[in-house]
Amino acid sequence: MRLSFIHLKLDEDGCATAHGLFNRLKEGKFLGVLFILKDVLPVLSHLSKAFQGGSVAFSQVVPMINATKASLEELLETNSPVQKFLAVLESYTNICEDIKVSAAQRQQLYCLQEKYITSLVANVEARFASSSPVLAALKIFDPLAVPETTELGFSVYGNMDIATLAEHFYQADNDTSRRTEEANYLQSGTR
Repeated sequence: MRLSFIHLKLDEDGCATAHGLFNRLKEGKFLGVLFILKDVLPVLSHLSKAFQGGSVAFSQVVPMINATKASLEELLETNSPVQKFLAVLESYTNICEDIKVSAAQRQQLYCLQEKYITSLVANVEARFASSSPVLAALKIFDPLAVPETTELGFSVYGNMDIATLAEHFYQADNDTSRRTEEANYLQSGTR
């Protein structure tokens, strides 16, 4: 970023485009937004890459979503992005003395950070809200999660999960006997 500042500063006198870009880049609010994005985007990228990989373990989807929301909420609670920006602001003023952040701009950055991260958490929740019970129920197909036949909960293991899956995949089917039949078949196959 330092090289960009210096390059634009040198070109500022002779080029109107460089002058306009330089004026935008030296605004404290712009730099603060970059710091917010620098901390938030890797969290979202991690979740996105998990879904883009070759295979996804269904039992891990809900925990990944919850971890993403927790990471975003932690950034919000600690005000980490804006705090980092304010901590390095001094080094940027060494490059360009015009970079200043007023108290009002600091408050705007905190508000922007809060609105942005809050809306991201709400978006992640809304995006997966209807599928979360189904994704969580798919853990029934994880052979490592099946209890030993001698354990107390073995006889009822997966009943709720199978009911959730049957309800989801047979929503349009009003024939509850077929749904029950399929659920029983799934149960017998997992035991």
